[in-house]
Amino acid sequence: VIALVTDRTGIEVAKALVHRRYRWAYDERLSELELAKVLDRSLDFEESATKASLAVSRTAAVVAGADGQGFAAYMKRRDRFITAFPDMLRTIESVEISDNGAQALTHWTWEGTHLGEYRATDYDGTLLVLAPTQARVKCSGVSIDGIRDGKIVRHQTFYDEAALRAQVTKERMTALRARDGGDWAHRSS
Repeated sequence: VIALVTDRTGIEVAKALVHRRYRWAYDERLSELELAKVLDRSLDFEESATKASLAVSRTAAVVAGADGQGFAAYMKRRDRFITAFPDMLRTIESVEISDNGAQALTHWTWEGTHLGEYRATDYDGTLLVLAPTQARVKCSGVSIDGIRDGKIVRHQTFYDEAALRAQVTKERMTALRARDGGDWAHRSS
């Protein structure tokens, strides 16, 4: 009799780490100090990668690094989302682990109401500020995490930023067009 045994410890530890990061970051909204327990301080993260859909839709180049990099950029992005959508409810649809726990692919969806100011760097590098619209939005995407020594050391996230902004601004744009064709957002330099 030959028995093949697969050690799933690394896989289960990685899944638990990914679930913990989402819970701590978005559900419990823990501090930077607490999140450093699951995210390495030298985290490899660049938010501009999420802007690809904006660049394609505008046929312009992505402004690399405009939103910052690393752990601080991750925290800034997280804070921006929980400020703009304070009632955000996130669902993890699936987590796939590869390389015995060294990499995680997470499919997630969140829903929330645009109740706070949403700040983002636009496709051309300018700061876009969207005032609260009360719009109910739904966003779905994937994240890829590199895991080493019990921490997330690399984080990439991909979602359709243009579709998110369209949901946020739909009602306001319609009202402004009806009123006077005014601008739906203001830009800061």
